[in-house]
Amino acid sequence: MKKLSVFLFCLLTAALVTAAEFVNSATVSTQKFSPELAKKLRIRQAWTTNDTHGDIYIISTPDGKITLLDCGWGDRANTTKKYYEIVLFPALAEQNIRHIDRIIITHPHGDHIGGLPHLLRKKSITVGEVCWSYLDPEMLKKTGPSSIKYQDEVIELCRQRNIPVRDVKDGEVINLGKGVTAAVLTTGFRKAGRGNWLNNQSIVFQLQYGTFTMLFTGDCGFEEEKYLLKKYPAAPLKSDVLKLGHHGGAGATGEKFLQTVAPKAAIAPIPDWLAVDKRGERVVKLMKEKKIPYFMSWQYPQLSVVSDGRTFEMINIVYPK
Repeated sequence: MKKLSVFLFCLLTAALVTAAEFVNSATVSTQKFSPELAKKLRIRQAWTTNDTHGDIYIISTPDGKITLLDCGWGDRANTTKKYYEIVLFPALAEQNIRHIDRIIITHPHGDHIGGLPHLLRKKSITVGEVCWSYLDPEMLKKTGPSSIKYQDEVIELCRQRNIPVRDVKDGEVINLGKGVTAAVLTTGFRKAGRGNWLNNQSIVFQLQYGTFTMLFTGDCGFEEEKYLLKKYPAAPLKSDVLKLGHHGGAGATGEKFLQTVAPKAAIAPIPDWLAVDKRGERVVKLMKEKKIPYFMSWQYPQLSVVSDGRTFEMINIVYPK
């Protein structure tokens, strides 16, 4: 009996240290920026207009290191809007960011990399390095010809400013700052395929801080999800928070993948029209069925995921002007 009690205690202890507790899971609180918040990991999902302006995440570590994950749109052919001026630059200015330690681009689609050339031209902001998974232009000709220009432009601008451009590798663990790491699970699979091939070349990584984990998926679709499920057992995928692939709707977030990740919460950069489109509606329904709190950017445009390494919560942080 005593041995059984010890065994059960060990199991309980292991369970307690392998996941972070979700504080106030049903609500998003609004808090002013404070010294207490500055000591925590903050992941800001930048979203200003209810529009399709791509992915932008600002990861701030407790020691003040900044990682920018994707840069949203730059200019778009079908509009006069300059999304980098509407979303990216204001999001950085909100936190008075003048130096970015690292920029990670999940894949070179315009809504993820488009704002980067404009940022690299902004001399008032310095950059430590740019990390991505460079894609062969010959393969891009079929499914992402505009991405060739983006890649070439970034390489040239980084050369001009002496900013290192580095390919990340599967299995690499990137140190983002004090106690915060990003374990690269995949940089995509290089088999040529259909029109969504480029989405499925997204860098997918798991961020970890203490017992808190968050899975970032870029535009990872069904194909890359299946690839991940084959490549890994459940443990490396299981995460407290899931950033949904492909804007929370189109061709992503399969039921088996969601069950394996088993998140306590999910977030996505998604406009209202996609949330009620049949693609987004499917995901909303799936989240309700699984009872996973789902925080869509069109409803929570100022959202930050905040963790002390043991617990996490969703907060609208009001920074001083």
